[in-house]
Amino acid sequence: MTQPSRVFLDGYNLALNQGTGVATYARNLSFALERLGHQVGVLYGTRASPSPCR
Repeated sequence: MTQPSRVFLDGYNLALNQGTGVATYARNLSFALERLGHQVGVLYGTRASPSPCR
């Protein structure tokens, strides 16, 4: 048996007001991973500005 892992999912689609197929997939994936004993987190954030080229 494998050790439980910590898994983070991209929360961009989960945060949308209107759900998408991707949001449904991510939600169901998170539930399944938790049932298997894994720790699930969701990452949210904004776009990072591009770094200047040197």
